[in-house]
Amino acid sequence: MLTAPAARAWLDTALAEAEAHAPGWEERFVTAGRHCGRAHADEARTLLLRAAAA
Repeated sequence: MLTAPAARAWLDTALAEAEAHAPGWEERFVTAGRHCGRAHADEARTLLLRAAAA
């Protein structure tokens, strides 16, 4: 999916926050395209929703 180290690190952090139901994980859902790129935004958002069990 992601090959850029910064994007991968962002996604790892976002997934951990979503799994823990930490405040603000929803904001990461909204900004996924900026951090992961438009081509991967939908995949990242799907992973976030699954991690949050939403």
